[in-house]
Amino acid sequence: MVELGDHEFSRKVFAPFHRRAIIPLITANEDVPTDTSGNLPNLHNVQGDVFQFPKKVEAFIFFRINDVSDFKKALSSFVPTTAAEVVEHLKAICKEKLGNNQKLPIIFQQIAFTRAGLNLLGLTEKTGDGRFDVFCMRDNKTMLGDRMQWDKVFDKPGFDPIHGTANVDRGALHGVVVIAACDPEKVQEGVKAASELFSETIDIREVIEGKTRPGEMDGHEHFGYMDGISQPAMRGLICPCPGQTEVDVGVLITGYEGDPVRENRPTWGKDGTFMVFKKLEQDVPGFNEYKLKNGPRWREFVPPVLVEPSQTLTDEESSELFGARLFGRFQSGAPLPLCPVFDDPELAKDKNRNNNFDYSITGIPEPTDKFCPFTAHMRKVNPRNLGPYLDKKFIESSSILRTGIPFGDELPAQTPRGLLFVCYQSNLDSGFVRQTVGFANNVYFPPTSLVPQRHRQDSIISGPDEPYSVFLKLSNGEGPTIAIEGQATTQPSTTNAPGVPPQFFITSRGGEYFFVPSVSTLNVISGNT
Repeated sequence: MVELGDHEFSRKVFAPFHRRAIIPLITANEDVPTDTSGNLPNLHNVQGDVFQFPKKVEAFIFFRINDVSDFKKALSSFVPTTAAEVVEHLKAICKEKLGNNQKLPIIFQQIAFTRAGLNLLGLTEKTGDGRFDVFCMRDNKTMLGDRMQWDKVFDKPGFDPIHGTANVDRGALHGVVVIAACDPEKVQEGVKAASELFSETIDIREVIEGKTRPGEMDGHEHFGYMDGISQPAMRGLICPCPGQTEVDVGVLITGYEGDPVRENRPTWGKDGTFMVFKKLEQDVPGFNEYKLKNGPRWREFVPPVLVEPSQTLTDEESSELFGARLFGRFQSGAPLPLCPVFDDPELAKDKNRNNNFDYSITGIPEPTDKFCPFTAHMRKVNPRNLGPYLDKKFIESSSILRTGIPFGDELPAQTPRGLLFVCYQSNLDSGFVRQTVGFANNVYFPPTSLVPQRHRQDSIISGPDEPYSVFLKLSNGEGPTIAIEGQATTQPSTTNAPGVPPQFFITSRGGEYFFVPSVSTLNVISGNT
């Protein structure tokens, strides 16, 4: 186990990664953390993206298996990057002072399978995750709030939102190979090598590639906001920064403290994680126009105590403030609770300050949206200080690790662009589904009193509120009965910015649920035991 003084040591070793959301916790002699008590996973047995592959480019190879026997033989030669190797590579980058990752000649790779894929490979025992074992993501499309047409690769035929089709092979994806590197040539090399390794044993349905944005926009998604700041830190494995949420290892990696179905995992299910992939298309011109149009309304939503009566904001300042009210942070990453009116890029760069906040305000005992709207994206999906309405442990259990990457070209190119969203958790319902359905799309979240208060959905990743269907029959007991059928809406309890009505600029193009097995389980599948 690590020693008490190792947190500061880790921060110094990984100082070049000032933007990196999670920093591995290593001992003073630079060892990868080990634990013989069984409370922590062996990082050599965990596939590595749960520790965030260092990358500038990433490719996702979605496939179906054609020949099971030959696929298993090919899998025996596939060498996934482990979490331990990710730590070692990060240390190597820092020692060579290559904090921008650009010169690291390493290809990172991992493989994951759908429920149908595991069945085909002979792992038919339930994983213990009730959603993964029953539903593919296409079954959950409506539940997740996706209303637009999905890309063909994810639009599984014969979907069933009631009974699920995760175990129905027709039209299902079987798996995905993830290739990441610090330059496009290395990724293409990795894609070619994986394609040649599995060759005729698989049918590649699509290869989707993402890349970080150029120059100063590195680390920012296409709307311009710094991404991946508020990541959870696994206790005993990740060095937490001030204010960063710490979670039990089992919240992200199966089979450990914090895994809600730890006792129901099959032997081969330990040291794995569930991966969610979603392709999210972003309307950047529309979003920018929305900010410019609504920025001048800033006095409607900035508390008077924060500005002088004679205070003025430039068009750029008011536009960026309006955008910050949508996200909860300015584009730099500076959080509204600490910077409620003006951006502070220096604070945003400081990992000891940029996450060290909650949403409370001195003198206001109850939850308040004065500085940051309840509907702001970061406040919806990463809630803080909700006691007594939500237990801290429940909030921790809802954490996911996000490792997505932008896709598409920069403006003014007239091609689709957006985010290849990827997240990891030990249980889909506790993580991704809860954050999407229970938090982001839930107009009553976060809870702010003993009586449910209606706020609206997440300002960024959700869509227009669903109207409530009503059917009333009216009669005075004497004349004919009058039937009224239609839609009913309720007025939100708050009118904080942004917009009445709000507009939305992200369209889901589909995705899938995958299980990322341990290295030892891959060896069992392939016969390398």
